[in-house]
Amino acid sequence: MDVAVVVPGGACGAVYTASGVALLLELERAGLVRVRAYYTTSAGSVLCACALCCAPTTAQMLERALAFLAAAHDRRRTHWIEETTAAFVDAMLPADAHVTCTDRLVISFTRGARRETVRAYETRDALVRAIVDSCRLPGVTAPARCVLGRHDGYLAPSPPEADATAVVTLPYPPAWATVRMSLPVVWWAAWLFADNSEHVEATACEAMHVGVDRALERVSRVVSVPPEVVERTRAAIARAQRARETADP
Repeated sequence: MDVAVVVPGGACGAVYTASGVALLLELERAGLVRVRAYYTTSAGSVLCACALCCAPTTAQMLERALAFLAAAHDRRRTHWIEETTAAFVDAMLPADAHVTCTDRLVISFTRGARRETVRAYETRDALVRAIVDSCRLPGVTAPARCVLGRHDGYLAPSPPEADATAVVTLPYPPAWATVRMSLPVVWWAAWLFADNSEHVEATACEAMHVGVDRALERVSRVVSVPPEVVERTRAAIARAQRARETADP
C-alpha cells in the first residue's frame, strides 16, 4: 500500500515524531507499506531526509535524530543554530540525496503571510538549503533579517494532494515532552551559553518510547501493524539510545 506521511516540525518534538517514522520504516522493510512522500517542515525535514537517504537501519535513523537534537541544544559555541543545522545536514546527506528526495520530500515554508512548498531539488546544495530554510526561526536560530526570506513552517506542514491513496498524519508531541525539552532554553542567556544536550537527549529517549504508542494509533487506521513490527521499532529505539550513550562527546 502506498501512503503519504505528514510529519510535524519543531526541534523539541522531532524525536517524538521520529518513533512514528521508525515504525513506518519497519513496515516498509516488512513489505507492508511504501511511503510515497513525506510532507514536513522544520526539524521534521531533517528527520525525513535522513529516513529517505541515510538510514540503512531504523536504529541509525533514530540515533541521527538524537544527535541532531543534541547538537541543536549544545550552546558551547557562539554561532547561530542555523549554522549547526547546515553543517549537520551537509555531513549527513549522500551525494545523490537530491535525486532520492525529489517528489518524496515535500517541505513547507513561510514567506511573509504566504505558505510555500518545494518538492524538486536540482542539486544537493538546493536540498540542504531547503531543509535549513525550513528550520529557520528569525531572531532565534538565525539573524532577524532572515524574516524577509523563507523560514520555518510553524510546525504544521502543507497537507498532501487530494488524490493521495492513504494519508498517515503523525501526532504532535505531548505537552510534557515539549516543555521538558524546552525548559533549559526558556531564558535567552541560558539557551545561548549552556550545554543542555544531556538533559535533552534523556527526555528525548523517553519521548520516543511513548511516541511509538501514539504513532501506532495513527498508522493502524490505514494499515494493520503486526506486533513483531512494533517490537522491532522499540528495539531500534533501545539500540539508538545505547549508541548515543557510548558515542564520543
